[in-house]
Amino acid sequence: MIPLPEAEEGQELEVVSIAGGRGARERLLTLGIMPGRKILLINRGDGGPVTIGIGASRFALGRGIAEKLLVRG
Repeated sequence: MIPLPEAEEGQELEVVSIAGGRGARERLLTLGIMPGRKILLINRGDGGPVTIGIGASRFALGRGIAEKLLVRG
């Protein structure tokens, strides 16, 4: 398991867990991001927002919340 921003761009990943508190978990769950969900890492952001894809949708996550997402390839 690694934090989302450390994964390779273009890689499909599985969300393993959310390391954040209640607020972070609720925000991610609202977007449909939960353990077991497959996501595509589009852009790591290099210090800025991290862009992910879920199906046909695209989301930009702030670096802080993206680092709370633990994923595996």
